Amino acid sequence: MVRVSPVNPPTSELGEAVVTGASEGIGEAFARELAARGYDLLLIARRVERLEGIAADLRSKHGRTIRVLRADLATAEGVNATSHAAFEGGRVPTLLVNNAGFGLVADTLDSDESRLVEMMRLNMEAVMVLSHRFGRAMYCAGRGGIINVASTAAFQACPGFGTYAATKAFVLSFTEALHHELGQRVQVLALCPGYTISGFHRVAGLNESSMRFRPMTAETVVDEALNALRLRRPFRVCGIANYITALAVRVLPRRWVRVIAARLFRN
Repeated sequence: MVRVSPVNPPTSELGEAVVTGASEGIGEAFARELAARGYDLLLIARRVERLEGIAADLRSKHGRTIRVLRADLATAEGVNATSHAAFEGGRVPTLLVNNAGFGLVADTLDSDESRLVEMMRLNMEAVMVLSHRFGRAMYCAGRGGIINVASTAAFQACPGFGTYAATKAFVLSFTEALHHELGQRVQVLALCPGYTISGFHRVAGLNESSMRFRPMTAETVVDEALNALRLRRPFRVCGIANYITALAVRVLPRRWVRVIAARLFRN
């Protein structure tokens, strides 16, 4: 089921930002920060009641035009509905934040196959399709930005979290290539947060007490992302400890990295 709130023409000089997975966590933090900076918003998620509450709060605080769309981006219908809402009336958004995604902690053979496929469609296919559609429109308009949310899990294989890590490796690689292809006309960033306070770990089934690093706030992640986008960085690993870890896995023997990751995600 798809539902979009009533449409009003964007009034912000910054244009409209589209944020997927905007009902909580990093997506909600993006919505709140972008509205505070003066963007109009199109917020996407499945929990439309939660979106409506966020939208009402942002309209009251910032006087921005905030639209909401109920859509499941793991389906072609949801992706198409998002594109239709974003481009209707000839509008071209100035920023896309591909944040929607989820993970599952379990060995591959212990996981439900249909959920793994759903994860791949949401974490990879929706990101690619929306980046393609929005990137083409932004490139023709001569301005715009795309932030694709990857993860520090993108830098190594993660036994016990394998499919999720693989989907985020795709996002990182794809986004870095897109950054190069679109050049100076469209800013493109792969955002790689680590352990962040959000609803992600609850859905994934991660034991938060086993996490080795102190969690970051979603607000800090968003601030780092928008600063990196402004500086035209191809990717951003949030937090010094996460950045050092991402560098280390590139030089350590891959077997060591797999063993360390397995201990982390199987605890």
